Formats: sequence, C-alpha cells, structure tokens
Amino acid sequence: MTVSLTGLTLHVADVDRSLEFYRRLPAASVVFHLPGRFALLRLGQGRLGLLADRKRPFHVEFEVPDLDAAASELRNLGLEIDGPTQRQWGERDVLVQDPDGNLLEFAAAKSSREAGSTPLELFRRLTNGLYVVGVAHGDERDAFTAAWITQVSFEPLLLALSINPTHASYPILQAGGVFSVSVLGRGQLELARHFGTQSGRAVNKLAGQRWQEGLGGTPVLLDAAAYLECRVVGGHAAGDHQLVLGEVVGGRVLAPTALPMTYAETGNLDGSVELYPAAF
Repeated sequence: MTVSLTGLTLHVADVDRSLEFYRRLPAASVVFHLPGRFALLRLGQGRLGLLADRKRPFHVEFEVPDLDAAASELRNLGLEIDGPTQRQWGERDVLVQDPDGNLLEFAAAKSSREAGSTPLELFRRLTNGLYVVGVAHGDERDAFTAAWITQVSFEPLLLALSINPTHASYPILQAGGVFSVSVLGRGQLELARHFGTQSGRAVNKLAGQRWQEGLGGTPVLLDAAAYLECRVVGGHAAGDHQLVLGEVVGGRVLAPTALPMTYAETGNLDGSVELYPAAF
C-alpha cells in the first residue's frame, strides 16, 4: 500500500507501543528510534514523528492510490477499520484508530480521483435547514420533508419553496394555496425519514403523528422546533422542480432551546446521490 503524508509529529502516551502499531503499515519504515522518547518513520513520501508527550488525539489524513486495496491490506494486518464508507460529502474513506486514540483517515489520492470536483461533491456542501411542509385543500392533507426552502424578502416576509411537481403534495398545494413549514431540530432524523421516504398516495403520513391544523388546515407538527404559516403568492418553473413563493403570515417557536437540523446531517436520506450527473 502506497500512502502520501506530509511531515507530522504525534504526541503519544507510549512511543514504543505506537511505533509497533505504525511500523505494521506496509508503507512504513523506521528512520530513527530513541526508545521511550521519540521515533521517526517514513510513510510513503512523508514522515511521521512519535513524541512521548501525550496532549490530545490527532486526525491524520493519508492518501492512497487504491482505497479498496488499502482497506484489504489493513484488514489483513488484523487492524479494526471503519470503511470504506461514503461520508455525507460523497467521498469514500477508511478510518483506523491507533492505540492513543489518534484517528487515521485513508482516502483516495487526488491523482486517482476524477479531474475536478463532481456535482455531488460540490452540491453536498450547499446546505440549509430541514423541514416538513404541510399542505391542505378541503379534506385533503399531506406533508413531506424538504430542504430547499429559503427566505427571499424582508418586506413582505417571503419564503421560496422548491417542490417536485410529480409529488402527491403538489396538486394539494396548488389547490389550497397555503402551506406550513415545520422546522425540524437536531435528533429528529426519523421524522425527516418518515415524511421524506413515503408517498402520500400510498400511506397517510400524518397517522400516529402529533399535529394540529394551521393556516387553511395545513398540518403543523407539534414536535417540531418551530413552524411558519405561508400563503402562496407566486410560482415559477425551475427545471425538474417548481419554485413556490409564499408570504409568511404566522408561526411560532415550539422548542426555544432546540437547534435546527441541517440537510448535511441527513446524508443520502433522500437518495439524491443517484440524481447528480457524474460530471458537469
């Protein structure tokens, strides 16, 4: 396994124990060792120092040309690893923890990745809140998880909501002309999953949930951190989605100490990894 690492010194509790750990890496060779005090290893084109002066765990990043092969070699060495795993930003890595709690992260070398950044890598870095949008018309009610909501005006107070027009909620939103926005807090991933991975055509997503009627009968989740009530004042086609403009006419903070959940925390909950093109 070939790795690349710039020079770094780790503060460890036991130099000799840590040296035995790091020298097991196929790319490692010992340059200098002062027992109990200090050790210097060459790792690929870089160097790693081990100093007997425990401070705090470090996070060390290595680059390898073949991540799957590196994972196989690490397992064959008897090391406990996590991965290869695709993290929330779309890139894959392998995590290993050394005896002193230092986190070693192995990722594919830049030279082995596609040239430039993929749309997925870039768009995963655009994040905002996570919400459950409620719609109503007559006796019809539905709600769905959304992330593409943003404030667009102070006077009047306006929100823009992006919605897929093929979703079951869209005709109800069109007919009712109102919608609610329940703001999800951290730790409410299961609520996001419940309203975001099922269709209102197949199940009643509001069954068994704590909710009340808001503006125009729109569902408002009582377990949300806050909610806003909106009246539709405009709309515009936006690619494969529809942009809906809503004037905020009411709302309430339900959990003053709750921190809002972010879209980045949901990983690939919405399955969007498969929707991005491989390149621009």
